[in-house]
Amino acid sequence: MLRSFNKHKPGFFLLLFLQLFSYAAYSQATFTFYENGKFGLKNLKGKILLKAEYDYIQHSDSLNRLVLCKDHKLALADGNGKLITEFSYEGLWPEAYKGLFNAQKNGRWGFINMDGKEVIPFVYDNTWGFEGGVCRVKQANHWGYIDTAGKVIIPVEYEDFALFGFSEGLVGAKKSGKWGFIDRSNKLVIPFLYDATELFSEGLCMVALDYNRWGYIDKENHLVIPFGYADAGCSSYFYSDGIFQNGIAKVCVHASPGVQGYINRKNEKVIPLQYNCLGPFKNGYATAVRGTQFGYIDTAGKEYFVEAYTKDHPPWGIVAKAPAELPDHTSLLNYHDDKKSVSWTMESLLENALHAFREEPRYYGEVNNLKQVCIAMGLLIGGGNYTEFQYPYAAWIQFRKETLFKIIASEKLRKSAVEWMLPYYKKCFQSMHPFHQVAYKEIAAYMKEYMNSYDKKRTLEFLERDERNFAKKNYKGEVDPCRKISAFVDRLILVHKVISVKDATRWVNVIADEVATW
Repeated sequence: MLRSFNKHKPGFFLLLFLQLFSYAAYSQATFTFYENGKFGLKNLKGKILLKAEYDYIQHSDSLNRLVLCKDHKLALADGNGKLITEFSYEGLWPEAYKGLFNAQKNGRWGFINMDGKEVIPFVYDNTWGFEGGVCRVKQANHWGYIDTAGKVIIPVEYEDFALFGFSEGLVGAKKSGKWGFIDRSNKLVIPFLYDATELFSEGLCMVALDYNRWGYIDKENHLVIPFGYADAGCSSYFYSDGIFQNGIAKVCVHASPGVQGYINRKNEKVIPLQYNCLGPFKNGYATAVRGTQFGYIDTAGKEYFVEAYTKDHPPWGIVAKAPAELPDHTSLLNYHDDKKSVSWTMESLLENALHAFREEPRYYGEVNNLKQVCIAMGLLIGGGNYTEFQYPYAAWIQFRKETLFKIIASEKLRKSAVEWMLPYYKKCFQSMHPFHQVAYKEIAAYMKEYMNSYDKKRTLEFLERDERNFAKKNYKGEVDPCRKISAFVDRLILVHKVISVKDATRWVNVIADEVATW
């Protein structure tokens, strides 16, 4: 089974001393630094491009642009921090569509281009980003669509539009409290009859009567699959490409608890309605949860399940106290959430990292992206949440500097941290689902091969030339499912300069060889 699932080599690497530390290494060809409560900007050589006098600095992942915030006003700058606009915006989205940035000025929304010119007037109460060349806009509590020239292509006269916009040429639109479908010319294709709608996919769309009875219609508004299903877990929020894929669709029925399965276009049940949670099928498999069991099913309904983790009896055992020599500034990370105080320790950070490492991948249905999911979830602290988002950024920066980077930079501390963590990761790994074990072993082999042929000059040139795709693609421009983790190591070496190529290569080999024996 596992051979048929994992067709692509090489794969994953479990760099344990980075398991606790690696996502702290995210950066750009230019990167922010924090000083006296403000942010500044440096280049890879450490030269200060902007003094630390900004509330925050955001990089655009898609363009060589920055969004600077100062005194609660925003400005657009180039990648080196040179101002393109004045600090005159209340909102400025760092991502762009064909060079257009969504911005707010004097309480109204419009768009500016790469040069800071206001190309779509600031006349809207709200605007969504462009998708497929069109953008939904709001005025006087009604919605319409404009194109990239700012021309209104669908009048601002609808109460709402479907969340993910157009699908197969149609978009769900709401008028007089009911939903129907229009095309891009504003022609009404399906009357306003329904209480809720989803996306069209493979010619069918899930629609609801009374909000809790769902069925499927075609583009002629013929009822193809009768009403009677629930929408819970089947919405376009989870299936942004549409629910019907390859002739089947996930459905839910009202029960206590609700159960899910798959049907075909004839409303025949091809996967029994017996699961508490199902993901979409990718490469022949879908994630599945039933009771305390989780894993995967194939298109024939065969199950590959294991028992879920229980907090009372973690499979890796109770985490022992961290070695005394490891620097510890976890007190910086304490925070209050809904009147609950959370106090972290090094032990609790490791405990939560192990939890995320083992459990989080099961919540994601993109089986074809399992390596990306395992990398992302295996490199997080705090039950799968990005820790720095839970605290004031200053606390996270200080913790990173005073704890994480000090450990990574020291051979003695690296060794001590790995010796402490390694037994827990081994036990955790051995309790994982076989799908995840194979993914992690493949990534280990990938990282070993990557570091053994490391080219520092080429990597630095790649980072400076194409930071947009640095963590997504390899040097050949090909999408690399494991690139995120090798980019972490690159940034520790090239940006933060806390470990040498020689030391990183040696540790990768040591740990990858160890993982290969698990």
